Amino acid sequence: MKNQFPIRPVIIIFLAGLNISRLFPSAVCAPPIKIILSSRLKPDEPRIASEVRNICSLFSSWFGPPPDSSGALIITDNPEYSSGAGGHQIAVNSPPVPFTRLLERELAQEIARYWFAAGRFSDPLLLYGLPAYATNRYLETVYGTSNLIDLPGVSAFISGLSEHYLHRVYYYLAATNNLTFPVTEPQPDTGPFLTDAVLRAQTALLLKALEKRLGTAVMDSTIRQFRQRYLNNTGSAGLPAFLACLTAIAGPKQEVLINTLFKQDGRNDLKICRLRHQGQNLHIDLSARYPLNLPV
Repeated sequence: MKNQFPIRPVIIIFLAGLNISRLFPSAVCAPPIKIILSSRLKPDEPRIASEVRNICSLFSSWFGPPPDSSGALIITDNPEYSSGAGGHQIAVNSPPVPFTRLLERELAQEIARYWFAAGRFSDPLLLYGLPAYATNRYLETVYGTSNLIDLPGVSAFISGLSEHYLHRVYYYLAATNNLTFPVTEPQPDTGPFLTDAVLRAQTALLLKALEKRLGTAVMDSTIRQFRQRYLNNTGSAGLPAFLACLTAIAGPKQEVLINTLFKQDGRNDLKICRLRHQGQNLHIDLSARYPLNLPV
C-alpha cells in the first residue's frame, strides 16, 4: 500500500511500546508492538492497540506465529515519524469512520501481508489471496458477516468485486479461476487499482470456497504447513507448493475438488448476468457455456 504523507509543521507524537505477550497472555506468539501516531489518530491509540492485539492473537492461533517474533511490529500513520524505529512498519491511513470497519480492515489487511510475507510472492493466490482471506475471516469472526463495511451509494456489482463485500458473493463466484484473470500463474505488476481489487477478491473467493467444503481446520493446517516449509524459502514457494500442502492435508478424496477449482481450461467460464436485492439477501444469477456443478 503506497500513500503520500504530507509533512506537517507541528507534530505531536505519541509513542507506546506495547509487548503483547506481556500485556495479553493469549497472544504469546505475537511480536512486540510499537504504536507511533500523530495527533490526528492519537485519541484512537487504545482502540488501535486492542484491534492489533486481537488480530495478532487470532492469526497466531489460525496460521501459526509471525515470520519474525523478535522484531517489533510498528503501527504508524506516517512512516516519517518512525524512520529510525526499525522493525516491520505498517502504515495506517484510515481514521475510524462511524458504522464502518475501514480502520479494522486496513489493520487486518496489512498485518496479514506481514504475517504471510506476501510481498515475496508473484502468484496472485499467495500475493493477494492469503491476506484477503485472512482479513475477511477476521472481520467475519469478530464482527459478523452483517457487520462489515457497508457504505451507501456503492453498486452491488462493485460490492461483489471488493474485498469489503466478499461475504455476499464468495459461495457463487469461486467455482472457477477464469472469471476475470487467471490466478494459477504468476502475474506481472498490474498497477491499476481495479485490477488489484479484482485479483484480491477473486483469489479470496477461491480460498473461501475451499474453506466452505474442507473446513477451517484443513485450511489452517495447510497454511501452517506451507508457511513452515516455504516462508524462508520463497524460491520454490509458488502455487504448486501450496496446492501440494493442501492436497496432502485434505486427502486424495478431495483432489477432484481442488483440480476443479484451480485447473479449469475455460470451458466452464462463468459470468455474472444479474444481481438483485430481495429483502436482506443478494441474489446472483450466473451463466456458463457448459453445465457446471458449483463446489460450494
